[in-house]
Amino acid sequence: MMSSSSATDSLHDSLLLTKLNRPRLPNDLVLRSRLVEWLNHDMDRPLILVCAPAGFGKSTLVGTWLEQMAAGQAEQVTPLPSAWLSLDENDSDLNLFLHYFIAALRTIFNEACEETLALLQARQQPPQAVLYATFSNELAKLRGECILVLDDYHTLHNPEVHNLLGELLRHWPKPLHLVLISRISPPLPLDSLRAKGMISEIRTRDLRFTTEETAAYLERTQFALMHRDALPLLEERFEGWPAGLHLAAISFRSAGSQDAVLSALSSENPNIAGYLVDEVLARQNPAVHSFLLKTSILDRFCTSLCEAVIGESDTAWNSRACLDWIERSELFIVSLDNNREWYRYHHLFKELLLQRASSVMGPEQVAGLHHQASTWFEEHGLIDEALHHALAAGDLDLAATQMNAGLRDVLNREDRPTLERWLRLLPEEMIRRNPGLLMIRVWALQFAWRIDLHAQVLRETEELLESEIGACLLENDLQLLRGQITTVKSQQLYFSNQTRLAIDLCQQALAVLPPSWIFVRGGAMMYLGMSMQASGQALEAERLLLAEYESYGDKTDSYALFLLLSLGFIYLNSGQLDQARRIAQVLLQAATRSRIAIMKNWSDWFLGVVYYQQNELDAAAQHFEQIVENRYTAQIAAYRDAVAGLALIHQIQGESDEAWQRVESISQFDMEQRGSEDNRTRSLRARLMLLQGDLVGASRWTDTFTDPPSDQALLWLEEPQVSRVRVLLTRGKEADLQSAMRILDTLNEILDRTYNTRFKIEILALRSVALNAQGKDSKANAALKKAVDLAQPGGFIRVFADLGKPMQKMLHRFARQDPSAEWIIRILAAFPEDNKSLVKGESPASPKPYQASGASVLAEPLTPRELEVLSLLRGPLSIKEIALELNLSYTTVKSHTNNIYGKLGVNRRWNAVARAEELNILPPR
Repeated sequence: MMSSSSATDSLHDSLLLTKLNRPRLPNDLVLRSRLVEWLNHDMDRPLILVCAPAGFGKSTLVGTWLEQMAAGQAEQVTPLPSAWLSLDENDSDLNLFLHYFIAALRTIFNEACEETLALLQARQQPPQAVLYATFSNELAKLRGECILVLDDYHTLHNPEVHNLLGELLRHWPKPLHLVLISRISPPLPLDSLRAKGMISEIRTRDLRFTTEETAAYLERTQFALMHRDALPLLEERFEGWPAGLHLAAISFRSAGSQDAVLSALSSENPNIAGYLVDEVLARQNPAVHSFLLKTSILDRFCTSLCEAVIGESDTAWNSRACLDWIERSELFIVSLDNNREWYRYHHLFKELLLQRASSVMGPEQVAGLHHQASTWFEEHGLIDEALHHALAAGDLDLAATQMNAGLRDVLNREDRPTLERWLRLLPEEMIRRNPGLLMIRVWALQFAWRIDLHAQVLRETEELLESEIGACLLENDLQLLRGQITTVKSQQLYFSNQTRLAIDLCQQALAVLPPSWIFVRGGAMMYLGMSMQASGQALEAERLLLAEYESYGDKTDSYALFLLLSLGFIYLNSGQLDQARRIAQVLLQAATRSRIAIMKNWSDWFLGVVYYQQNELDAAAQHFEQIVENRYTAQIAAYRDAVAGLALIHQIQGESDEAWQRVESISQFDMEQRGSEDNRTRSLRARLMLLQGDLVGASRWTDTFTDPPSDQALLWLEEPQVSRVRVLLTRGKEADLQSAMRILDTLNEILDRTYNTRFKIEILALRSVALNAQGKDSKANAALKKAVDLAQPGGFIRVFADLGKPMQKMLHRFARQDPSAEWIIRILAAFPEDNKSLVKGESPASPKPYQASGASVLAEPLTPRELEVLSLLRGPLSIKEIALELNLSYTTVKSHTNNIYGKLGVNRRWNAVARAEELNILPPR
């Protein structure tokens, strides 16, 4: 039940913000007015594709266009805000791609795609159809139009990313204008887009320099002054290839003999670009030459990083001096920020440099450079880039070490996708022999609430720690691993009712985990408080958690919310519903402020359960609905309970179709997530059958669910063993009653041992029904009295009302024996209207007749709209279908329905219809 922070801000900190900067334009820029005008003319199309091999000025063209637009230099064009994202092959991961896509959009609209971000961090991976629909809908709701450029799109190789854009293109969100810059045609439905006029394409043939543009470029570089015969030769050799012209210009400036360069250009050398790079390198200072080759392994670099990679042997030509020289020489270097701190090489130049570096230095030296880069990135907290270079160096052990070092921050922001992405980078056999990597897998499973799987992985982790592998670990690493293991084990122990052992483990974990491990320490504190309550130390746990909360600084981070979550469970399990409601409201406010989605869902779960038990069904439904609407960001147990609560409320209100729709929705969810139905889904279905009178259907489940009650904590609104008892009591055969009593005895012992007042009330109420059916009236009355006495302080009502007529009759006997029993009268008011006459002592077979008929007997008459709704309530339509029929919202029809119930003095649909017919408000059928 550990939370999952939305952690939008902390996750944003883990992204490389330089990828969101538009590259600076070169000093020797040639304005390509014809292409800029082309872009201006077609900017209203959803997609612009700029596609050509390396070196054709794709990014420069788009950057020039956006700069001119921002400066208001584009006539008859409405300027649009723009964002830029430079992609690389790591962004092929769909989750990471979407994070960067949204981060780029947020440079324009700072709250864009909040729901999509929540889904990306969700505990249960949503189906791609859900993710795509949410993302598309949020793009359609952007506050205005904008342009987003995806540079180097050809580096992406994951079909999921292409499928996402393909889906968007089918129903394109109007506010977004997308520009793709790619070396190759992207795997998108281009033919369809062309047929629909949705795409504008600038290709290689369009990007080639014209004769005029070539001349203008050479003039800017002062190349034409060097050799007047060069222009025809360059046009013939490079055919308008801008990068080739640039290489030639640099070669001419740096070459000892211009004639040698011209001779090479005139030759049939197929690798003229490589030749020119060699010419450029050969004329550089040795320190610059070495700098260029060694830094070619870096996707981006700054002075400090370069110093770490190449070392400093020449004080006159240190890294800063080399960078300044390269920038002044215009050697295909691109500044990535306005502070001129981060740079990258032009992709073509980088590729050519890498070829030279590999041939000059050899694999071992190149691996050493990657190793130095990896260490620098790790020291600066840039774990993903550190991993990239560690893997490029072939050092899997270093990558594993860096994952272990970065685990704390990933856990603190509860970033499940990163954990899963890390594990995909390493071979399975390595993961299984590394306790730190296995612990990462434990957390990934924990976030997904796969406690059925993570127990085995946890055992494997512990076994490794006890082996020679564990003996080789540093003491600090060993302590951190043991702190994590004991926290997860405390959760397992709590749910298996080994609460005193859980307390010990929580305390051990808190003793060794540093305060910076916010998430794991929060989990340890939560299970410490819950385990103390389940061990009979509720007051001590309450004081401990409240004191910790009051003294803790940030009341909205996950640690503070864990404390509130623990208090909520303590109050709920102790039967203190009002206190649980108050703490849930505090949790709701804090989680909303901090945008921690899963904690908000937990607060809605508490409020839904409390309001349900207190028979405030509309309020309960609102909170359960909040969880269902955000099901992928909720803990699966909370979502399952919310669906169960809504199904029960629909059934209570006479909306059987809606109740079944809820059951089918959780069944479908189970199939999506695990491939089979959960036990709680099956028991909910049986419970609904029972409430609708299908005893045969409910019995089929009961007769197959024969496992004895396990020693587990009872927490959820839908508990299979409790539903099993309900079915057995309804069947009522002697063998069924005996089976029910055995289950109740076992559950009662567990509840006594774990101080669970909330479920103690329910088990006592069920026991009273069972004893009554066996003819043991005195024992039945005694059990019921205990249940009522325990229920009254917290205001439990539904626990009795859900047991139907047998419980109703027993409560009436109590009411007759004690006329002042106001609490019992309140409980009885929750039972169906057609049996309420029992309060005054009548037989259920002969209810007291009404004294008058007609609408005039109502204290407040029904409005025309309410009469219209009432007439439709008599038919087969659901509330949602009635809303569609009347062209009203679901909420409005629900409000009319509640008003009708109140005026007729009922709380169920069919009772309202029957009452209206009896009063001649509706004609009899």
